[in-house]
Amino acid sequence: MAETVTDLLRRALRLIAAAQPTASAELAASLEGISLAITISGEPDLTLSPRGGALLETPPPLPSATPESGGRLTRIGVRTDRAMVRKLVSGHTTLTQAIRSGAVDLRGTTAALTTALGAFEIFVGALLRTDDADQLREELERDR
Repeated sequence: MAETVTDLLRRALRLIAAAQPTASAELAASLEGISLAITISGEPDLTLSPRGGALLETPPPLPSATPESGGRLTRIGVRTDRAMVRKLVSGHTTLTQAIRSGAVDLRGTTAALTTALGAFEIFVGALLRTDDADQLREELERDR
């Protein structure tokens, strides 16, 4: 049985931390002050936040922990499904097309989303420089 997308993301972050420590630290630094909540249909939610120079899984922030209430993290939400992630990874659609069609739902401030896009570029670049990038892609393509 194939791993969930969120499990593959966890594994990718561990691989980047091990094989590309400078990029891993850059990724965490680029997301300073941002909590990234990822929802893939049919999978447990995943929340990531920078801590101690690494991007780590964290409990979701409480609804009261907003910048307006003095909360430290700005929350970004990403919601989609495995099929769309597969289309994005395989190049069958672009992120812009997926967002415009509603297949990928993004929530957050413009500033936070712009920051997250830069972090995503760091993540992809670092992952592609690991030896296991193809294995992760193949695992993603397997049916659950």
